[in-house]
Amino acid sequence: MQLTFAVPRQTTSIFVVAIDRVPSGLGSVVPWRMCRPHRRCAAEWLGSDRLRLSRRRAKDSPWRQVHAMLGAAGEEGPERDRVRRAAHHIVVTATAAPADQVDVAPTARAAARALATECDGVVVDPLTGAVVFHCTDCAGERPDFTVTDDWIGWRPGPQGTVAGRGLRRFGMPEIVMAAAACGHTLCTVTGARLVADRLLTAHLAFLRDHPLAPTRTIDDSLRIDGMEFTLRWQPGHPTPAPTLTVHPLGPPADTACAKVPTPTRPLPTPARISHLPAALCPTPQTTQEAA
Repeated sequence: MQLTFAVPRQTTSIFVVAIDRVPSGLGSVVPWRMCRPHRRCAAEWLGSDRLRLSRRRAKDSPWRQVHAMLGAAGEEGPERDRVRRAAHHIVVTATAAPADQVDVAPTARAAARALATECDGVVVDPLTGAVVFHCTDCAGERPDFTVTDDWIGWRPGPQGTVAGRGLRRFGMPEIVMAAAACGHTLCTVTGARLVADRLLTAHLAFLRDHPLAPTRTIDDSLRIDGMEFTLRWQPGHPTPAPTLTVHPLGPPADTACAKVPTPTRPLPTPARISHLPAALCPTPQTTQEAA
């Protein structure tokens, strides 16, 4: 059996920088205080749909309740409190075709990190529902796009399920992983990450070959490192935000449960996708895909 879903023409990455101190000018930070190679791309894209900055008082911001999103995702502590008490929001948005998000989303996140570093702020990714880590002495945004680089967030659901957030950034349905047979959350999350990484890696490869495809069809079963999974649409499909439910069919006999204190099979090496391969700042596709 196969599953078909629509691939949107464009998606938008959003990063909210919660701050108390407003910089003298956003243009003094972006792109000039960003890391390379994102600095040059930001300089070219700033002001276009690929990179826009806006500043608002937190009480007037459309993201004024973003701290509640962090609480729902299980993120508590000082970062959530800082976001809740912040006086201002700088919103960084990047709109592009899903195939181009591997370039524009890291540049937008690099801009958000630079702003947070300059203003001692906290970066929130509403698509994943998580805080984006940054620090003054850190290397900053990676120069290469990696599917496992916090582009997908996870939150616990009812009956031991784990829901993913962030795949829609790349024009994919979100996924919900059914509870593992052992009932351990760690095993469920491990399976969810394996499936999400495999699905996203395959989807980005498809988009490289078919950047203007309006739909994509995938198999309803996956086999990863000896483990098997089935994919089904959630009840109510089709909806404006389609979601796939993933059911594990059980681990191979020689794989220990992640809850048992014995060596477990590691996650696969992150699939690396060339970032800014030919031209440093690739432009949108202008040719129509052959029918």
